[in-house]
Amino acid sequence: MSYLLVNGIELNIPLSPEASFQDLIVFLRKNLTSESALISSVKVNGNEVNEPDEEKLATVPISQLKSVEVLTRHPKELAQETLEDAMEFISVLMSFSKKTAERIGGPEFFGSLNQLVDGIGYFTEAIIHVKKILKIGSLEVTDALEDQLLLILKEILRAHQKGQKQHLADFLNQDLIVNLEQWRMRGLPSLIRSRDC
Repeated sequence: MSYLLVNGIELNIPLSPEASFQDLIVFLRKNLTSESALISSVKVNGNEVNEPDEEKLATVPISQLKSVEVLTRHPKELAQETLEDAMEFISVLMSFSKKTAERIGGPEFFGSLNQLVDGIGYFTEAIIHVKKILKIGSLEVTDALEDQLLLILKEILRAHQKGQKQHLADFLNQDLIVNLEQWRMRGLPSLIRSRDC
């Protein structure tokens, strides 16, 4: 590895050139994660690395990497950014839910439904991530909204499997929209208030 940058500062690491990328990641997480800092991004050879990329690179010796750049941020900053993104993403999900309802019975419906379910999965993962960062165990408002969202998704899939088009349209145009609006009005603001405590 030619260099390792952490927040723009070049560092030497006490790992042998034969150490794997996974060894490096474990070392970085152990030494850079604290109450005041979390790793917010990792770039290898100038490219952002996500979880699947980490798995692909796991066994690659660090001597084969040109560069690794790591950025850390304060956990509350990271949580704030995630909450802001989630607030914007709710509008996208609401719009996509309506489009999916319009496509019921058409050739694009199944792909649209899969994308909607994936999007809701990303949204819930973000909420779980924020709760973990902020060390929030249970929050009545968000717990209730998460439970409702899961039930709505189950009903959407059940209606789809049974071919109940009107029921499916109702869940996509009404129930899911109401739940997402409640996330915008009550769920995310409660997480923001928890962040500020």
